[in-house]
Amino acid sequence: MAVNVVRILKANNRMDKNILRTLVCGVPQGSVLGPVLFVMYSVDLIQLIKNHGLVPHLYADDTQVYGSCPPSAVSALSTTISKCLDDVVSWASSNRPQLNPTKTEVMWCATSRRQHQLPSSALKFSGVSVAPVKSVRA
Repeated sequence: MAVNVVRILKANNRMDKNILRTLVCGVPQGSVLGPVLFVMYSVDLIQLIKNHGLVPHLYADDTQVYGSCPPSAVSALSTTISKCLDDVVSWASSNRPQLNPTKTEVMWCATSRRQHQLPSSALKFSGVSVAPVKSVRA
């Protein structure tokens, strides 16, 4: 089912309609349905991340994935995150959102005494290597 998106202009105290384009999927920007449909759309992504034992945080078009572990399990957490990201890439290819590998970052956090135990090697997923960063972009 396609929906025609219509723009109504008021000029010289008269209403004028212009059909902008046919909408085959999605909703027009600014629609009251947008936030509701986005939540329904992204609930599978949230569950996918939780199934890996990680914690998702979504805001607008940004997704963050959090995990924690004792120092002795950093390697296992790194593997878990890589597998989760592989599944996110697979979900995205099935559900159409565009992922931007250049905006993907991994940041390890620890107390100053434990900094030396953090991995310095890149995290790998779906053929992409993401080197750890010391701070996030503003």
